[in-house]
Amino acid sequence: MRLLPAALTCGFCALALSSSLAQPAPEQPEPAPTNAVQSLDRRLTVDGYGKIPLGDPIAAQKSAYQAAVLDGYSQLFWQGAEQQGLLPETPPLDSRTFRLDEQHPNPVLLNWLMRCEVTSQQEVGGRLKVVLQSPPVGELAKDGVHVLRSQTFDVDGDQELETVSVTYDGRIEVTKKGKVLAISPCLNVFSCSTMRSLGAEPWEQVQLTRLLNVGSLEAVGKDKLRVVADLSLGESVDEFWVGKASEQREVLLRWDDPKNEPQVRITEPHDFAYTLKDKVAWKGELLTPSGLLNAKLRVNGRPFWQTPERLNTQRLRMDILLPLLPGVNRAQVQVNDLNRRSLSREVLLFREAACPPVVPARRRALLVGVGQYAAAQFPKLPAVTGDLRRLSDFLKRPDGGAFGIDQVVVLADEQATRAKILESLKTLTRAEGDERVTVLVYFAGLSAPSAGSGGKGLLPFDAKGFDEGALSPRDLLEAVGEIKQQDILLVADTSQTRLQNNVSDQLWLDSQEFAESMARQGWAVLSSVDGLPEQRDVTAGSRMLSAFLEGCGGAADANHDGFVEWDESYRYLFQALRVSSPSTSSPLRRGELIGRVPLAVCRKPSP
Repeated sequence: MRLLPAALTCGFCALALSSSLAQPAPEQPEPAPTNAVQSLDRRLTVDGYGKIPLGDPIAAQKSAYQAAVLDGYSQLFWQGAEQQGLLPETPPLDSRTFRLDEQHPNPVLLNWLMRCEVTSQQEVGGRLKVVLQSPPVGELAKDGVHVLRSQTFDVDGDQELETVSVTYDGRIEVTKKGKVLAISPCLNVFSCSTMRSLGAEPWEQVQLTRLLNVGSLEAVGKDKLRVVADLSLGESVDEFWVGKASEQREVLLRWDDPKNEPQVRITEPHDFAYTLKDKVAWKGELLTPSGLLNAKLRVNGRPFWQTPERLNTQRLRMDILLPLLPGVNRAQVQVNDLNRRSLSREVLLFREAACPPVVPARRRALLVGVGQYAAAQFPKLPAVTGDLRRLSDFLKRPDGGAFGIDQVVVLADEQATRAKILESLKTLTRAEGDERVTVLVYFAGLSAPSAGSGGKGLLPFDAKGFDEGALSPRDLLEAVGEIKQQDILLVADTSQTRLQNNVSDQLWLDSQEFAESMARQGWAVLSSVDGLPEQRDVTAGSRMLSAFLEGCGGAADANHDGFVEWDESYRYLFQALRVSSPSTSSPLRRGELIGRVPLAVCRKPSP
C-alpha cells in the first residue's frame, strides 16, 4: 500500500466526516500524485550480469546467478550513493574503492541496498542476466530499521522473552516491549572496487559479507551478551563468481543503556572524498556522555594527533589539517570514554597526483619457499626453488622491482622454519625514520584450509600438520606489530595437496574477521592456489607467479605512467589466469596499499 503525505491524509479524514453529516456528494477522483511524490515512490531497476563458467551446468548457472546479483548490487550502490550526494561530480578515471560497514557507516544506504529484489533472469550469450529492483528511492532520505528475521529468547532469566532481531543493515538488536536493550555493531560489509581507464572496459570487484542469522546467545555477567552470528561471504570479479564461504563469529553486546555509547561525528571531509590538494581540513566532534578518557587520530597508519588523558569533557571539537599522500589515504579517529567503551571511524580519501619515484633503499622483500617439508606426509614442490629465483632476479632489476640487492631476503626449504620466517619478518618491517617503506612478502608452498580458529594458515618447513605449526594471520600481525609507515604486501602462492578432502586450500583467508584485521593494520594480501604439485612442476613453476611477473614487467600498466601499482597488478593477474588457466582458483585480494605504491618500474610505451 502506498503511503500518502500527511496533508492528503488529513484532507481525506475531513472529507469523510463532513460526508456523514450532509447529503451524499458525487465521488471525487483521487488527486494525481505530485512530481515529488512520484519521485519518492520511484524504484530503480538495473540489469546485473554474471559470466557462465565451463563445467557442471547446474553449478555454472548458480555461480553466474550469484555473480549477476552482486553486479546488480554494485550498480544500485552507485545510483543510491549518487542520490545521497556521496560521489564527486566528475569521478576520476583511476581505481577507487567504496565501502559500507561499521568503519564507514551508512545504515540507510546499506538497508536500502540489501532489500533489493530479483524480478527476472535469463541467459544471454554466455552470461546470465538478472533484473534487480530497488525499494522506493525516497527511503534513502529516511532513517528506519527493517528486520530480516527475529527470534525470541529469555536472555536475562526473568521468565520474560526478549526479541533478538537481525536487521537488513547487518545488526543484531535485542528488544523487550518495544525498548532497545542491546545492539551490535554493523556486521555487514559491502565493498566495491573499480578501475576505469581510458580505452579499456571498466573493471570491478564486489565483495559482500552479510549477517544471516543468530546461532546462539548467552548472558556474560551482568552487562554483556555473547552472540554467535552466522555470516555469508561472497565475491565477484569482472562478472565472474570468485566464491562463497560461511563464517560464525562471536559478538559481545553491552547489556546496559545504549545512550551512554560514545559518538563520532565527522563533518569534513566526506568519506571517499576526491581531491587534488595535498592537505585537507578534518572537522567534527567527539561525544562521550560518560566522560572522555582519550582520543587519537591516525593518518595512513601513523599517529598524528591525540588528546591528553582524562579530559574533563563530554564534547570535543576537532579542527585539524591533514597531509595527504598521492592515491589512497586513510584517516581514523578512535575515542575511549571513562567507562572503557571505545568507538572508531575511518575516512578514505583519494588524492589525484603522480606516482612518487621509487627509492630502492626503502623497498624490502622476504621471499619464502618450501619445496620439501620435514614432515613426510606433505607432497614435494620441486618448482618452488625456481619460482624463488625468478622472483628474486626480477625484484633486483632496476627496470623490474627496483629493490636494493641487499634488501631481498630469501628463505628456502630448511631455512624456512616458523621461527626464522617470523624473525625475518619482524626485522624487515621494523620502522626506521619517517619515510614510508614498502615490504613485499612472498610465500610459495602449502596452506591449511581455514583460518577460522586462528591456528591455521601458511605452512612453514617444520609444520607438523595442518593444525600444528602453521603461520596464521594472527602470527603475522603479531610479528610485525603496529604498522606506522610501512606498506606490506603479502603474496601467498600455494598449491593443492589432495590431503584435505577436496576443501579449498585458499579458505585460510576467507575469514572476514582476519581479512579485515589485516586490512585495518595496513596489510594488503594477494592469494592464489595453483594446481596439484605435479601440475605446478610441469608448467615450469607457478602459473600465478608467471602472470604476476608478466604484469609487473609492463603488461599491467593500464595508465601508461611507467609504474605497475597494486590495482593494476591484480586486474591483470585475474584476467590472465582466467584466460590461461580457467580451472585454477581465482586469485583473491584483501586490503589496500596506502598511497600510490609501485610494485614495479617498467618502460613507458613510445608515443
